[in-house]
Amino acid sequence: MATTLVVVGIGLSPYVTLEVALFALAGYLLLSIHAFLSVRVLGELKLSHLNAGPTELRIMLIGLTLGMIIFGYDPGNFGPISGFDIFVGVVAGVLILVFVLQTAATSQRLAKEEPARNDEWRKRG
Repeated sequence: MATTLVVVGIGLSPYVTLEVALFALAGYLLLSIHAFLSVRVLGELKLSHLNAGPTELRIMLIGLTLGMIIFGYDPGNFGPISGFDIFVGVVAGVLILVFVLQTAATSQRLAKEEPARNDEWRKRG
């Protein structure tokens, strides 16, 4: 809930558009859900991806906030899109890409550990 409030607050500021902030929030929450499901299914808690975990993401968020204070609001050369929008959008894209790659790796691992039992289900029907 706290992460949602912080990210929505950044999205409601003039520095980052709400859509981009929510895109980043979606990436963060997807990775969180993946971590929680992995604990339940695999018995493993993996919080770090690409050598960055929740602490590094929070430090990046603090740096982003300090950058907003230092540099202020300036749409720059990208029209209505600020440099902060681009930064947050890239981070969001990386988070979602990591989620997709981790989900694919986990599904392949589970497929090897427990093969499909389609024949059993067909016999029951």
